[in-house]
Amino acid sequence: MRKSFLFFWFSLIIGAWQCPSLALAQAWMPPLPEGTNVILVSIDNLRPDRLGAYGETRPTSPLFDRLAAESVVFENAYATAPWTLPSHMSMFSGLHPKSHRAVASHSQAAPDIPMLTEILREQGYRAFASTGGGYVGPGFGFGRGFEGYEIAWAPERVVRNALAWLTKADQNKPYFFFLHTFGVHCPFAVAPRYRRLFDRRPAEDHIEVKGKCGDTHYSKMNLTDGQIAFVSDRYDAGIRRTDDALQSFLQFLEKSGALDRSVLIITSDHGEEFAEHGRMGHGRALYAESLRVPLLIRIPGVAPQRVRTPVSLVDLAPTVLDLLGRSSEGMEGKSLAPLFADGNTASAHRQGRPLYAETELSGEKGRTVIFNGHQLIIDKAKKQTEIFDLEHDPRQERPLGHAADDARAALREILAEHFANADERPIPTAHVPAELLERLRALGYID
Repeated sequence: MRKSFLFFWFSLIIGAWQCPSLALAQAWMPPLPEGTNVILVSIDNLRPDRLGAYGETRPTSPLFDRLAAESVVFENAYATAPWTLPSHMSMFSGLHPKSHRAVASHSQAAPDIPMLTEILREQGYRAFASTGGGYVGPGFGFGRGFEGYEIAWAPERVVRNALAWLTKADQNKPYFFFLHTFGVHCPFAVAPRYRRLFDRRPAEDHIEVKGKCGDTHYSKMNLTDGQIAFVSDRYDAGIRRTDDALQSFLQFLEKSGALDRSVLIITSDHGEEFAEHGRMGHGRALYAESLRVPLLIRIPGVAPQRVRTPVSLVDLAPTVLDLLGRSSEGMEGKSLAPLFADGNTASAHRQGRPLYAETELSGEKGRTVIFNGHQLIIDKAKKQTEIFDLEHDPRQERPLGHAADDARAALREILAEHFANADERPIPTAHVPAELLERLRALGYID
């Protein structure tokens, strides 16, 4: 009985990997016209469940929600890691962290790994970035392929830098533009006009948030439920601030006509924990509040729709290349373009292929696989294993017991296969100057 069950699981895996609907050669739509731009917007630390397009009722995201109504929205998108560096590196390389190896606090991708920007530059694209820096900086390998790479802290300044380049860009030559901001990231200090939109807590729940971040501060404090809610409200205020800051960026794209000549992707690299599983912050745990991310792709000529099939950020680079009619050979991600056609009929968790994530930050070491309606999480530091039924327990409040032993064993084998020999690969070291260390400390990654 056990062997037949495991065989069933592996049959599903083989079918998912070999499914023609996930093969580049079987893409359902022709490539976009030559000269189509690609714009990637990454709003660091953004949870999907705090956005109107994903069910939030508070006014956090009017711009995002409007764009979602014009886009393909992925309802179950997952990061490959719960922190900035490895997750973004997966977006740009199409590789899982175990392959690109930018997994430690002082690491970067190996120089022989091609980045999406480098591939597009070879195809005649220009490339420019306006980012918040930190782990998304040239020193960690993200400058490769870009002709310009501006760094600013405030989301408003990030947008101004973006517009300064776009207004001067030759609109007759295609470009790849990367906009990234820490506007939603801790510390959650925002202007009073945004605080007033969301602060609903009594005075006794208020705490100082300036200079504080999740795991390095809040997880070491004995916060009350009210204080946790207060910090969460400040997080929502940061979402609205960032959403507002992006308004002028979108207006420029619309007025210049660039929006309808571009693939626009908006996503995040990870979420944020508010003590759902005992911790604040991100980077060290692999639950849904850290790994689920928003993902919308606005594509000229493609009708708006919602895709329920679980997908990964490792799929972004292959998707971009597929849409442009380019090869993604050598990448581990799969193009998402074939899902646009049947996303409305796919069940929430029973379609797709295994998705993987990992973390190796500050002494923690965790690995997870999401597949066939279940998530297995292995905390190697604590020697703890949990498995969840994502269909009936999406918040992961009730780990499954012995009744799920067969599913647990099957997922263990899948996970072991994915990570086979991963630790034998070296982790390329990045030089981190003192000024950048201070920035990373302000973002809560370093004590």
